[in-house]
Amino acid sequence: MNLSYDDIHLKFNDKSIMMYYQSLILSVALIFFSMGSIHAQGFVRSTTKTGIEVSWFERCLPYSFDPAGSQNLSMLQIQKTADLSFGEWAFQECTNLAFSNQGIGTSSFGFELGAHNENLIIFRSTPNTWVHDPNILGLTTLTMCQNESPACPAGTILDGDIELNEAHFNFTASDQAVSFDLENTLTHEIGHLIGFDHSLDENSTMYASAPEGEIEKRDLNTVDIDGLCLVYPSDGTGTVCEGTVEIGLPYPDGIRETDVDMGVMNVVDTSFSESGGCQQGVNEFSMILLMICMGLFVFIVKRSPNL
Repeated sequence: MNLSYDDIHLKFNDKSIMMYYQSLILSVALIFFSMGSIHAQGFVRSTTKTGIEVSWFERCLPYSFDPAGSQNLSMLQIQKTADLSFGEWAFQECTNLAFSNQGIGTSSFGFELGAHNENLIIFRSTPNTWVHDPNILGLTTLTMCQNESPACPAGTILDGDIELNEAHFNFTASDQAVSFDLENTLTHEIGHLIGFDHSLDENSTMYASAPEGEIEKRDLNTVDIDGLCLVYPSDGTGTVCEGTVEIGLPYPDGIRETDVDMGVMNVVDTSFSESGGCQQGVNEFSMILLMICMGLFVFIVKRSPNL
């Protein structure tokens, strides 16, 4: 059957078909948006499975180092580099977020309620210890409260661990003969640690791609700073971050296992790699499809006299 322009016009004027197409297009749009919370400023927030944006309750966040260290870098090099990366996020005037280097860690990867937990930086130096996609440079795993409760609001991060893929990449910690720059990588992964997903801005520290030799992600750009200022704004008093710091206790009275529905976000799709970024999540292709969907929606609305 050949349809003329008038036939198509009449079919578009059928309100039931119109509603079907509108629902379909909006559903596709919502699928893309559910993969991350995109803000007008350009930064993207990580979310729980139910779409709640995640962040830390505490403003003094400790970090520790797996005692195994690196096969190529000394522990001194690792700690000095990590201090620079955490400092890049902490030393922005708009925020009261602070970090404390707790030295060599004593806990294990992951989170155990009621136990001593640490935000660990771990080098995975052999293929059997790196169990993820070999093309991913770094991976951050967050544990957070999934559902609202008096003891722990939904989206509250309780723990974060950063794994570095030394089994497949050569990390360097100097400005000479740069291979895969540790400071560049850690500054990006710390963004995930505090609740940010990939930005679509190619100049952002949270952009999803990092070729060999890149060092630009060492420094936050305006997109990253906008997100930091919004999520962790300064109250004008500063944050004291000294001595031993515990995590996973949103309130002074602590939390009990019966109070909390915990979830783990293993953010494989929010890590960046040599070959150009995440395998899932919001990216440029998703945004193009989203724009097409929204354009079709506007076109259909304009075409219909029944709406």
